[in-house]
Parts: sequence; structure tokens; C-alpha cells
Amino acid sequence: MKKAFAAMVAAILIAPGLLSGDTITQWNFNSVVPDGNTATGSSIPNIGTGVISAIGGAVNTGFNSGVGSSDSAAAADNSGYQTGTYPAQGNASGTAGVRFSLSTLGFQNIGGSFDLRTSNTSSRWYQVRYTADGVNFLDLNAPVRLGVGDVSVGDQWSNSLSFDLSSISGVNNNANFGLEIVSVFSPIAFTEFLGGTNFGANVAYEAARNVSTGTQSIYAGGTWRFDMATFSGNAVPEASSMAVIALVGLGFTVRPRARS
Repeated sequence: MKKAFAAMVAAILIAPGLLSGDTITQWNFNSVVPDGNTATGSSIPNIGTGVISAIGGAVNTGFNSGVGSSDSAAAADNSGYQTGTYPAQGNASGTAGVRFSLSTLGFQNIGGSFDLRTSNTSSRWYQVRYTADGVNFLDLNAPVRLGVGDVSVGDQWSNSLSFDLSSISGVNNNANFGLEIVSVFSPIAFTEFLGGTNFGANVAYEAARNVSTGTQSIYAGGTWRFDMATFSGNAVPEASSMAVIALVGLGFTVRPRARS
């Protein structure tokens, strides 16, 4: 029994990617060659390959400082991907934001994270959406509200916002994978403190700085800035490794071949 257990552990250890995630693609948006200017970033991934684009009427207005994000780059070269022209109040929920298109070929258990800086007048709610065919996008879980209660998230970074698609087999080992992060109406009723307007659920954007005390803002489209968008997964095990694990599960003792 001990030998079989040891063999099982050895088999799992030699199966690629089963115990730790690998970075598939990452965007840090910094200049390929550091130039001491945060306004001259790059939309080319610093790890892997992929494409980022603004969608739904939102536009990439260039790059701006990523200081305050989770990027460890020097302040002078830490850039973020700036977007603007989001929909007017009461319009086009779930359409405007950014889309990441990349291949997950060779990987499974897909997940990742990103940093998001919301301006005072932007939406504090976002929705993650995914596609397995590169065309049709589905919501991943419920919309997410940045901050807690009346805490303002205006003009500041919310870092390491995670997403987990490990339960969605269709995005594994897929050349057509894509992920969107879009602004959405508040799914719960809220009061716009600055104007005193009451909004029902799913009819209006809640401003990032919509607080009951202190400085307040009314939603006006605003801007979103992204940094450190990272996609990871586990390497798909080779058939030989899976066969070893299956044999161990059946009670066979498998001894890894000695390396020369």
C-alpha cells in the first residue's frame, strides 16, 4: 500500500501542470522598452499572445499611470490601459468595456485576475463575460460591485479582481476563448446621494463615488483603467501521465523510470 501511494504521488508530480497554475497570457501595459513615460504603454502582452480591444462604444484613449495597481514596475514606466466614452445614464448596460481574446490551447482550469481603476463618475459595477466560440458571450456569475457600502472607489485602484472558469470545460484547450469586462446597471436599488434620486434595480449605473458623506459624484460615463490582466491555467496532462494515474487508481504499483 505504501509503495502504491508513493507511486501515485510520483505520478501526479510528473503530470504537467496538475499542482500549480501557469500564466498563459498577461498584459502589464508597460512600454516594451522602458522610456520613463506612463503615457506610452503597450497593448501587446508581456507574456504570451493575445489581443485587447475596447468594445460597446467604449474607446481606448491611450495609456496613463498604473501607480497604485499591483504592477511592481517602476513608477515612471508603470502604465495602465485607459478607456472612456462609456454609455450615458440609463443606456446600454453590459455592452461597454474591454475584451481579451486569447488561446487556451494546452491548458485547462482557466482563471485569472485584473486591476481596475474607476474614475469618480464611472460605474462601480462590472460584469465578467466569456466565450467559447469567439462570438457568443455568456455572463460569468453575477455582477460585481466594487467597494463596501458607502466607501468610495472613485479615482483609485481595485486590485487583483479575480475570475474563475475552472468549472466551465468549454473554455479549456480552446483557440477561440475570450473574456469581457463590461460596465452594468446596479442590480439592486440605490439612491444617488448627490442628486437624491432613487433608482430601482437594473435601470441605472451607480457612480464609483456615490457616498452618503463627503465628496460625491453623479454617474457620467467616466473612465476605467486596466492593469495586470493575467490569464492562467493548468497544462493539459499528457495521455501517458493520465494512464499512470489511472493504473495507480486501480491498485497497480507504478515506479517512475530512473533518470539517467
